[in-house]
Amino acid sequence: MLHGPKHSNPKDRFRIPSRSHQPATPDAVHLAFASVYKINYLLTWNCKHLANAVIQSRLQPVAQQRGCPLPIVCTPLQLMGTIEYEG
Repeated sequence: MLHGPKHSNPKDRFRIPSRSHQPATPDAVHLAFASVYKINYLLTWNCKHLANAVIQSRLQPVAQQRGCPLPIVCTPLQLMGTIEYEG
């Protein structure tokens, strides 16, 4: 992995202040890496914490402030669009 100020740890660059001092969850780390490395889509089944419009609206200003684009976070089914089922 690259080191230095330009290549600092993504989870530290995208750290969001919180009331608790708990370590970042794996979901937060995935979102941080996707944002810092400018990944367009982050697929997840976690609709409680990641693929959630309320959470995304709270994270968008944080991402913009840090100069990191927030990826589109969605479930695999949302990315695939409408699926015609045989039946």
